[in-house]
Amino acid sequence: EDMIKTNNTPSTYEELYYEMWETAGRYSRITRFQVIGSSHDERLIPAVWVGNGTQTVFCIAGMIGTDRYMPGYLVEMMKEYTRAWECGWKLEEIYDLRDLFEKWTICFVPLLNPDGYEIYENDFFAIRNPIYRQMLRMQSIPWEDFGYNARGMDIYHNFPTLHYTRSRMGDEPASENETRALMRMIQEYGGK
Repeated sequence: EDMIKTNNTPSTYEELYYEMWETAGRYSRITRFQVIGSSHDERLIPAVWVGNGTQTVFCIAGMIGTDRYMPGYLVEMMKEYTRAWECGWKLEEIYDLRDLFEKWTICFVPLLNPDGYEIYENDFFAIRNPIYRQMLRMQSIPWEDFGYNARGMDIYHNFPTLHYTRSRMGDEPASENETRALMRMIQEYGGK
């Protein structure tokens, strides 16, 4: 039975992580599990590569802690694609995934901000680091509306772009572990 709950009940970080790891192990001929980094509260950030192709599509979700459903949907999509590949099924009766995955690879990163995901589910008490937890509790944003990481930083706006603007003291482009993990993964892939 599938663990991922797509019936409007979000999965836990642990459930999503396990499903990714288990699916990659089951379909190892077409998938590769990778931990691309860890959050500031030391939660691992998982990715699964599906396909053997030279062209890559990156499917990234969970940058904002309040993103409750897309992480689970991406994991379900990964599972559906790998299952269809193994069985030789056509997706939507059009795309033969065996052909698709000879030319393309899809990299799934469904939970880039695991700390924010856990905060939304379990209050600021989900943060194990007592300094970060206390800093977050002192902010004016209630945990139910909190979309940032354990350091209170907005991952979505932390990438070094031409339009980067500093939102507070100490805020620097690519200052966050989660941002650097994604950038490093994409840069390492670009060299292949």
